[in-house]
Amino acid sequence: ESFQVCRCSRQWSNEAASEVRQLIGSMYREDKEKRAGWQAAVRGSLYRLLVIAARELPDGDEEPLRRDMQDLNLKKTLSFLAENYTRDISLKECADAIGFNMNYFSRFFRSHTGIHFHQYLTALRLQKAERLLLSTGLSITEIIYQSGFQNAKTFNRVFKNVHGCSPREFRQSKLPGTTPVSASASRKKTPKPVSRPLDTLRETLVR
Repeated sequence: ESFQVCRCSRQWSNEAASEVRQLIGSMYREDKEKRAGWQAAVRGSLYRLLVIAARELPDGDEEPLRRDMQDLNLKKTLSFLAENYTRDISLKECADAIGFNMNYFSRFFRSHTGIHFHQYLTALRLQKAERLLLSTGLSITEIIYQSGFQNAKTFNRVFKNVHGCSPREFRQSKLPGTTPVSASASRKKTPKPVSRPLDTLRETLVR
């Protein structure tokens, strides 16, 4: 597709070609001089280049470019969440970071992942909690806050809904050489394997 863009650029108007050359020169100077705000200036030039490409490409090539932009926005979104899920972040904050209206972003996220924004965020936090339970000796309280949950009540409810047991029982059932914390715990059903809505999305990040 990048070859297609280059090939079609030969058919661009003189005005568009001239602006592209100016933008490339501007990005080069900003990168070289690195004055205050240079990164924002480079991003602005890149977005302007994308606009020019979208308008100058033949009609038949607009759909692949639109899909590429959507894939890029999704990857930016998932990267932002991967870097920030352990703190208290909102749908609006994430939408602002990507440059989307909040309502549009909510629909965009659902249509591209198959789950709601807060469901994905909770799944990320739950996976972090599982790793900490099985690989560290941290207390449950410490794990709750290190994985991004805001309180113990929410964490315990979500964890039990997914696994069918408490975090403490989950840890004991998975670690070798451990015994249930109590007789009542030993009678509980075997913890369920975690349901992972992130599995298919992980493939998106790899591509």
